[in-house]
Amino acid sequence: FVDTLAHELIHQIFTQNETSGSIYSEKYAENELPTVKRHVVVYSILKYIYLDIFNDPNRLNEDIERSKFNLATGHFRAWEIVQNNDYKEIIFNLKKETGSSSES
Repeated sequence: FVDTLAHELIHQIFTQNETSGSIYSEKYAENELPTVKRHVVVYSILKYIYLDIFNDPNRLNEDIERSKFNLATGHFRAWEIVQNNDYKEIIFNLKKETGSSSES
């Protein structure tokens, strides 16, 4: 439940700021479907939460495994992109593009 809640809250942050988040993942998912682009940022943030806040790599692996059950949505593809890139760099670029100066 908490993982799904965090996922949806991240989407809401982008929605309430009138962006899908996909513009911040163009560098990593240029030729991907819009759903994949949106989720690259979402999953980068979730990976940060799982590893750097919860210190729970099993939670990360479980989320990735769950995404395999619906390949048509592009969720697993987004996880592949995040896993093949530096999630902290993706977040850094997001913060840079949005003008956020927060350290965490």
